[in-house]
Parts: sequence; C-alpha cells; structure tokens
Amino acid sequence: MLYRLYKFLLFFLLISPGFGQLNYLGKIHIKTLHKNLQYNSIIASKFDDIFLLEKNRHEIIKLDMNGKILKQNGGYGWAGNNFDTPVDICINSGLNVFVADYNNHRIVKFDRSLNYLTVFPNSDDSFELPYPLSIATTNLGEIFILEKENNEIYRISTNDSEIFSFGGIEYNEFALKSPVQIKFNKKQGLFVLESNGEILGYDTFGLPILKIKCPEKILAKSFIVRDEGIIVLSELSPKIMFYSFQKKAWKALEILGYTGNRDFVSGTFIKSELLLLRACGVIIKCDFINPFPE
Repeated sequence: MLYRLYKFLLFFLLISPGFGQLNYLGKIHIKTLHKNLQYNSIIASKFDDIFLLEKNRHEIIKLDMNGKILKQNGGYGWAGNNFDTPVDICINSGLNVFVADYNNHRIVKFDRSLNYLTVFPNSDDSFELPYPLSIATTNLGEIFILEKENNEIYRISTNDSEIFSFGGIEYNEFALKSPVQIKFNKKQGLFVLESNGEILGYDTFGLPILKIKCPEKILAKSFIVRDEGIIVLSELSPKIMFYSFQKKAWKALEILGYTGNRDFVSGTFIKSELLLLRACGVIIKCDFINPFPE
C-alpha cells in the first residue's frame, strides 16, 4: 500500500498539475469486407493522404478521410512488393512511402500512389539488415532504421554509399535498451522511444543531445513528434501523455467527449487534427490543444 502511495505521489510531483485536453471530433471506420484485421501503424502526407499497415494480411493501405480504401499493396511473401510482418511506416518530403518489413529484413519503398519502387538492401548489396523495427527520414533524403537484434540505429546517406550505426552499448547512458520506435523532427533531431517511456535524442550524425525521463511507469507503444512536443501512446494508464519541449514537463491527456476504447497503437497529424489508430481499424479524430498554454 505504501509503495502504491509513493508511486502516486511521485507521478503528481513530476507531472504538471491537471490534465491536457483533446477534443473528440469523430471516428473514421475503414471500409473493408475483411475480418479479424490487425492494424499497427498510421501516417499522413501533407496532401492529407492516410497510409496504414495491416499485419494479418501483410498490407499497406491508402485511405481518404472517410475511410474509403483508395489503394492497397503488399500481401504475404518475399517478392519486391510483398511483406512478412510490416511494422512501421514513414513518408518523406518527396512523398515516397517507406515500410519496415520486419521478417524480410528490409525496407520497401513505394510512391505516393503505392506503386512499388524498390527495396533496401537489394540482392546486390553486401549490407545485411537484421530486424528493422522502425524507420524515419529527413528532408535531405537520409534514412534512419531502428533494428531490433542489436538495438542500434543505421543512418543511410542519400546515395546509399555511407552507412553507419549508433546507439549501441558503447553509448553508455544513451545506449538503446528496449527501443520501440524512432521519429525525426527537423528542429530537434532524431528521437527514440523506449518501452518504459524514456525518450533519447540524437542529432543526424548520431551524437546524443538529450534524454527525457517519463514520470510514470508505462508500456509505450508508439509516439508522435511535434514542434512543440511529443505525444506518447501507452498500453498502461495514462494511455496518452504529452511532453512539452518548452516547459520540459509532462501532462496526461484526456479526450473530451469520447467514451470509447483508448487502446491506441499509432497516431499522426493531418494539419491540426490528431488521428489515433486502434488495432481493430477505428481511427479517432481529435482536435489537439497544447496543454501548456502561454
């Protein structure tokens, strides 16, 4: 009992008082006839395209804002456009879409219309990619790949001629222990989310720049990086948390007007709207209000 009370008090000492607010705007239901699907990642382009990954059918899907499927690609297999457990997705400024294909040990590249382009590494490369867990790209075309086997990040230059890794055990306090996902922010750099909610920051050359401790024990599943801060999605309560870069403080977020399931697996922004994905294929739309007003 005393230990639980200690955790409760510690949480409220470290976290900014009160809850932040997300205003519920509605739901998007994916219009498909298939049953027992398991969605695990969502991303949106600057043209409001929505892209999802579904791991049971091993597919990438393009949606409109009404949940209508515009294009699909993938399917289980080893051919260029097939997947064996797609786990993460990102989109670069050139509107190419990248998928981390976990058990095929590669990254698959599509254009915005989901036409297959290429894979990395290909059959001519000497480089081997163990188990890609997450992927992020910069506006300069650099690709960062989080791999699970050694808990390291690979940085690949624009012409694929230079590859180096960082975040391994030699990084001491900045070594990755149980990484979940990576995201790039052009202002702050590359961020890595650990399963305990800790966030590590590196510059584009792999140099450590910051470490953010989570005030509560959570089981992090995904995160969304914004200019003003980071939203973390957890399997445990609090389900949604926000870290402010300016205030250097955390705040739990509540969705005002929403009473449904809050087990979100991934999220993305379309303009000011936050889209939160549930594994069953329901997307919750929210209006994000900075919980640390000036």
